Amino acid sequence: MVAQVFKRVKNKSTEFSKDVRELQKKWTTYHPSKADIQKMFQLDVAILGALYIAAIILGLHAQQYNFEGLSSIPVILTLVAYSLFLIRFAFKAHNFDHAQAENSLLFFKGVDFFVGASSFIWQSQHFATHHRYPNTFYNGDNLDSSNRKVFFTERSYDQRPQAKQAGKIASLISLLLATLFYKQLMFFVFAVAFFKGNYMPHSPQRKKATKDYAFYLVSKLCLITMYYIVPYALFGWYGILGYFIVSALWSTVFFLSFESNHHGMLSKAIYINTSQDIEIDFAKLQLYVTLNVGTNNKFYSWLIYNFNYHIEHHLFPSIDVKNYPTLSRELKRLVKEKYPTLSYQELTCSEAFCSVIKQYLTKPITRSILINDKNMHDHILI
Repeated sequence: MVAQVFKRVKNKSTEFSKDVRELQKKWTTYHPSKADIQKMFQLDVAILGALYIAAIILGLHAQQYNFEGLSSIPVILTLVAYSLFLIRFAFKAHNFDHAQAENSLLFFKGVDFFVGASSFIWQSQHFATHHRYPNTFYNGDNLDSSNRKVFFTERSYDQRPQAKQAGKIASLISLLLATLFYKQLMFFVFAVAFFKGNYMPHSPQRKKATKDYAFYLVSKLCLITMYYIVPYALFGWYGILGYFIVSALWSTVFFLSFESNHHGMLSKAIYINTSQDIEIDFAKLQLYVTLNVGTNNKFYSWLIYNFNYHIEHHLFPSIDVKNYPTLSRELKRLVKEKYPTLSYQELTCSEAFCSVIKQYLTKPITRSILINDKNMHDHILI
């Protein structure tokens, strides 16, 4: 599929890419058994189910006091716990998809119900496009959907003549809305992608069967019932407010984690403007457009299932995430000792999140790397 999608952009083998492959050989590809996946899935769903029921029971108790005083605090704490486990559940599903575990689809079917995404779209297009060419534009066509508009402003500086940049106020409002409502935004983006097929236009979907449509509609009906209809029926607008707490926390963590790994001030956006066939060093590309965030923060690493080791995630997606910390040290040592012209980039959580805000407001041209006919044979990525 990748050869059909990126007809004129090929992977180039360099000394660095060879060293990265040798480093990968030292680690066993992660293939958890069907039984292990089943056990983890059942445990996670049981925790989410228990927290959901607990929130309803505590909510009914607090309702007797009109949610006044301290009566709502246990409800809020339960909703926060639910959101945290839901965040970890979604990141875990993402990891198992890359591991290509035998029963990994269980987690992705769960994401359909609990998160609102589409396992069909994710498995069809995520790895083929985003992982191979993140932050990459080719001849004015966007190869990476994560660079698309968020609400009504471009998130990264764009050198294309037709690109229009929003002002600082619009960018700030867009950032705020995306941070609070990313879960809802993702629901609609995946819905459009499922029915129209244009989530990643350069990465075609497989043909949908009747059962794919049926599963999508049933899962979304269940999600709407669980998060909107039941809370409103039991608690009125207090129930919707409760779900907003879950959704806002989930959205904030997800949006800022995705943004900080690829769209802060340190990560680059690659613009390729040439009609010639071109080869790019895949390994070097990941160092240019990706950075690690908060790897010294144990809670954050636990919460997002080591997704914050994002350089390792892009270079070694099939390796067990538990090995990322050790792999990170080895990769940093390789870059420092043998490739001083390359940069292994990492920030703390606060530094990365501030960097995202600054990038939204300034959209610096220094983030952009333009590769064209004049410089394509001299560029470090070529």
